[in-house]
Amino acid sequence: RTRRATTAATAAAQTSAQESAQIPAHHQQQQQEFSVIDVGTGAGLPGMVFAIARPHWKVTLLDSLRKRCDFLQATADMLGLTNITVLWSRAEDGGRRADLREAHDLAVARAVADLRVLSELCLPFVRPGGLWVAAKGANPEDEVAAAQNALTKLGGKLLAVERVESWSPEGQRTAVVVAKSSSTPSRFPRPPGTPSKKPL
Repeated sequence: RTRRATTAATAAAQTSAQESAQIPAHHQQQQQEFSVIDVGTGAGLPGMVFAIARPHWKVTLLDSLRKRCDFLQATADMLGLTNITVLWSRAEDGGRRADLREAHDLAVARAVADLRVLSELCLPFVRPGGLWVAAKGANPEDEVAAAQNALTKLGGKLLAVERVESWSPEGQRTAVVVAKSSSTPSRFPRPPGTPSKKPL
């Protein structure tokens, strides 16, 4: 299974590179500035896929487990992906780093956590004018409503809850799309563990 997945990923990377070569040079230069961070990336989804499919994007894979980061770095090296940075860090710590805070056009998260918690872990990474997209289940409306206060405090504004082409036993999955409308106050994110214990 691992070999098949690796072969498929390699083929995807090669195909993407060929498609990228057809993009005009000035357009590639503009797109090169697009920066993405995958918060709590786990096995590298969706960040690794982004890096393969969009070689002109700069993708940061952030995870708190060293073994996962070692695996992701080895995979990126094997595939020759030079547009990936693997970062071993808790999101609460990374969100306070000057080189990461409000430095990304897009943050994504697939973590199974309450939206109030995820918003504090993800929005500090997004520059004003950027987007945060959180993968959610079939019926996230109550969770989204409960997160409105957290979004406001962190400088976010709900744009949409989009249905995606993916289904679970509960129904069609969704993506919560949040715009970064203003800078996140310096007191956020709070110390590690606090967002989960005391959601906004």
